[in-house]
Amino acid sequence: MSGRFKFIIIIITLLFFVIIGRLFQLQVVGRNFYIKQGTRIEKIPSERGEILIKNQDNFYPLAINTTRYNLIASPVNIDSSEINTWINKMIKAGIFDFSQKLPEDNNQPLFLQETKENEKIKEIIKRLSKKGDYYELIKKDLTKSQLEKLEDLDIKGIYFEPKTKRYYPEKNLFSHITGFLSYNSGNLRGQYGIEEFFNDKLSGKPGKREINIAAGERNVLANKIKKAPQDGKDVILSIDPSIQFFSCSLLKQAISKYKVDSGSIIVMNPKNGSLISLCNYPDFDPNNYSKVDSLEVFKNNSISSAFEPGSIFKPLTMAAAINEKAVSPETTFVDSGKVEVEDYTITNVKNRSFGRVNMTEVLENSINTGIIFAAEKLGKQNFRNYLKKFGFGSLTGIGLSGEESGNISNLDEASKTYFYTASYGHGISVTPLQIVSAFSAIANSGKLMRPQIFSGFRLENGDLDLIEPDPIRQVIRPETAKIISAMMVSVIKNGYGKKAGVSGFDIAGKTGTALIPKKDEGEYSDKVIHSFVGFAPARDPRFVALITLRNPKEEEFSDSTAAPTFGKLAEFILDYLNIAPSNNN
Repeated sequence: MSGRFKFIIIIITLLFFVIIGRLFQLQVVGRNFYIKQGTRIEKIPSERGEILIKNQDNFYPLAINTTRYNLIASPVNIDSSEINTWINKMIKAGIFDFSQKLPEDNNQPLFLQETKENEKIKEIIKRLSKKGDYYELIKKDLTKSQLEKLEDLDIKGIYFEPKTKRYYPEKNLFSHITGFLSYNSGNLRGQYGIEEFFNDKLSGKPGKREINIAAGERNVLANKIKKAPQDGKDVILSIDPSIQFFSCSLLKQAISKYKVDSGSIIVMNPKNGSLISLCNYPDFDPNNYSKVDSLEVFKNNSISSAFEPGSIFKPLTMAAAINEKAVSPETTFVDSGKVEVEDYTITNVKNRSFGRVNMTEVLENSINTGIIFAAEKLGKQNFRNYLKKFGFGSLTGIGLSGEESGNISNLDEASKTYFYTASYGHGISVTPLQIVSAFSAIANSGKLMRPQIFSGFRLENGDLDLIEPDPIRQVIRPETAKIISAMMVSVIKNGYGKKAGVSGFDIAGKTGTALIPKKDEGEYSDKVIHSFVGFAPARDPRFVALITLRNPKEEEFSDSTAAPTFGKLAEFILDYLNIAPSNNN
């Protein structure tokens, strides 16, 4: 082989290794540099709609968006000799809560002893010292004022990522209504309440933009919007803020006074089905939803926890019997204190017997045997049909996530026992909302309205897109509704509901005390639910309300717990609505 040929082979070999070396430098060493430049498509997030309540001409926010910022460091743009100065500026801006100021001279020893604070500082220094690193998340959720402080200090090698954060200014007060916003599979999504039910409407649709990234920098040099984002719609609710505040405060007082495990208050406008107030206890702060002890706290018991209603159910049975003309308020029967059915003996509370009584007295004294008499006159099939007409056994369509339908399937059984016990509210399950809705039908001349908490949307231009009330069906005749209302007024004046009365007004209502079944055992526990349902003024009802108190430990019956709680609520609402007294009682 000639010397010239050997020289050419050597040159080619050297060039080969130079090319390989250059490729390694470009693809490995300089990878970050080239990754950080070029064009790509990036999503433009949409603005989530707010949740609002309207009071006269003013809107009150229940869920709004606030902007927070993530502080990002770009170590490649930070001089390693100035890291201590960099950290000291952060301390000055209040970003780090370190008490120790670092020496400006990096050659001086930083720490004399090991502490948790020193370990944190060392970790930050380690991250800022990474060569070729463009992205280090240093701090989350900076406020606008913190961002401005940092901008004023002109610190090299930092930039900010804006992040939208959901904020609930009323905290616990509307927690079961609003729900909350959380990360789900890397995406923000509504959980529970309005946030979940109207998630798609609130979310809107994201846009797209084309961006160019400068080499060695994260700053956007140019961008082009390919598709504009479509912001979410604002959701308007029917809740009255003043009544909500009073109701929730009253519920907490009752919880404390009677040592109750849990409870709820629902207030509805019977004329259009709109919810005026909805309170549950326990509640939670949607701003800090991760701090609850149990996920059960998120459950909206007003719509998601079916219960055996007990004696508050009796006016509904009586309404059906009177509407079918099976009985009248003056119809009498002789109460012996018990009814034998199949293998069971049904008795009245405390085994009392009342002798000859009429149907009004049956409601006044909450006589189990008397309501069985009315139900027997009505007939099982008619009874079952009326329960379905009142809305039991099906969803109301309220517009909140997690609603249950309750269970009246026992009435499909051949057993007469189930029919008899259901007539006074046992052996079936209903939700508090279903009860309020059914009694709103009585208060609304027999017409059942669909319960609504959603009033409509506020559009981008400020216009309102409101929904209309939704009548479902005429359950009972208007004259029947008047008769039952009068009988329920008599319960307040002459029966167990006296403590629910309000001076100067005719209040219609009914107490209920029901045993709580054991789960999956087919037996009852020794715990009870106290309840009271009523409306006022009786002749022209402006509201219907239900109080439920689960497992009170201070009183035995609801006439001493739920009834007086209703009385306080009714007095406040009647005064708040500026309704004049109608009698001299």
